[in-house]
Amino acid sequence: MANLKDEIVSFLRHDPVVSLINFELRGNPIRSDMYLAIADRIESGVIKLQMKTVKGRGGSYLHNQITLPVGFKLNNYANKSIVIHECTHAIIDYHGIGRHDFAEEEACAYTAAGVYWMYYNQFTLNFKYQTKIAASITIDGVYRVDNQDASSLMTEIRQSDSYKGYSEYDSRQNW
Repeated sequence: MANLKDEIVSFLRHDPVVSLINFELRGNPIRSDMYLAIADRIESGVIKLQMKTVKGRGGSYLHNQITLPVGFKLNNYANKSIVIHECTHAIIDYHGIGRHDFAEEEACAYTAAGVYWMYYNQFTLNFKYQTKIAASITIDGVYRVDNQDASSLMTEIRQSDSYKGYSEYDSRQNW
């Protein structure tokens, strides 16, 4: 676990594409410097890493804990995008204490992961609007995600079997 923790911290600090993630979706700014702050929190143990079976998911984040599947390795773009996705949840948790619409938060996390994939020319993403938004950021240099596109992505997320029964996320942390 300590080795994976170190790898994730190094990845967030040194991957050149992480330094290019910079967008705003529905008032939520997601910037590369925020990933550096999350790396610091992982390194210091404020954010814990846990390995366990994560049914039907690549990972999860809840209340200062990132959970990744048993045997998880940071050895490909797919797994690195999972780390970006979960760390984006940590960013929102840190900057948005209180209650969050889960679909808006997931839209931010999927957009960040999509931007990471797009910079590495990986154009197959989970959702149609995730692909459109990530392409507009990486190819066209758009900073602020169009509200209609954000709403469309949020609708796709709400309709996904993976998110049935979700409504909002309650952050209990006081960082």
